[in-house]
Amino acid sequence: MLGPCYLDGSYSEAFPHVSQDEEGLRQFFKQFSFPGQIGSHCTPETPGSIHEGGELGYVLSHACGSVFDNPELIAIACVGDGEAETGPLATSWHINKFLNPIRDGAVLPVLYLNGYKVDVERPGAIQAANTAPLGAWIGAIMQCNPRNYRLFGPDETASNRLQAVYATSKKCWMADVLPEDEGGSELSPDGRVIEMLSEHTLVGMMEGYLLTGRCGWRCVNSMCPGGLPLAHGIA
Repeated sequence: MLGPCYLDGSYSEAFPHVSQDEEGLRQFFKQFSFPGQIGSHCTPETPGSIHEGGELGYVLSHACGSVFDNPELIAIACVGDGEAETGPLATSWHINKFLNPIRDGAVLPVLYLNGYKVDVERPGAIQAANTAPLGAWIGAIMQCNPRNYRLFGPDETASNRLQAVYATSKKCWMADVLPEDEGGSELSPDGRVIEMLSEHTLVGMMEGYLLTGRCGWRCVNSMCPGGLPLAHGIA
C-alpha cells in the first residue's frame, strides 16, 4: 500500500520531506522497514490505511466493518494465502450475512495466492546472528527427545534464523507437495517442526501437546510476540 500512496502523491502530502522527485524517492526507499522510520506493512501513519499489518486474519472483518452504514463505499480486501490460514479470516467469510445491500457498502475480496512464500533473500553481510545457536540447540534437544519434542511457529523458522533445526528434523507436511516445494522447502512427513501462519491454531496445538506430558518450543511472528501467550506456560 505504501507504493500507491507515494505514486498518487498522498504520501508526500502527508510527509512533505518525502518529495515527488529523485531525492524524495531515495528517502522513501531508505526509510522503508528501518528502525524508527516506517514499517514494512500498513502502519497507522500510512495515508488511507485502516488495517494494521501485525497479526494476520482481520483484513476481511476490517473491510466489512468499514462499509457498514456507508453505502457509497466499496472496500477492496487483499487476502494473502497466509492470511487465509487464520481462524479470524476463516470466519470472516460469513460476514456477508450481515451486510445490507441498501444500507451498507460492498466488499470486494481479492485472493493473493503467492504460493505461501514470505521469506526473501536480503542484501548486506551478516556479522552475527544471535538466534542461530538457538536453532542448533533446539535441534539437539530433538535428537535427544525424538518422540516428545516439537517446534511450533508461523513461517518464521528461517527468518528467525532457527533453520539449523532442519539438520535434525524438517517441517511436518502430510499434504501434496507442489513443484515449487521441491528442493529447499524442508518438508517431510516425519518432520517435527510445525509451521502455520494462524498463531491461534499454533497455540492450541502446542497447549494440547504440553498438557499431555510432552515438551516444545514456540517461536512467534516478530510483529506480535506478545499477542497470544500460552495459557499454561511453555517448556
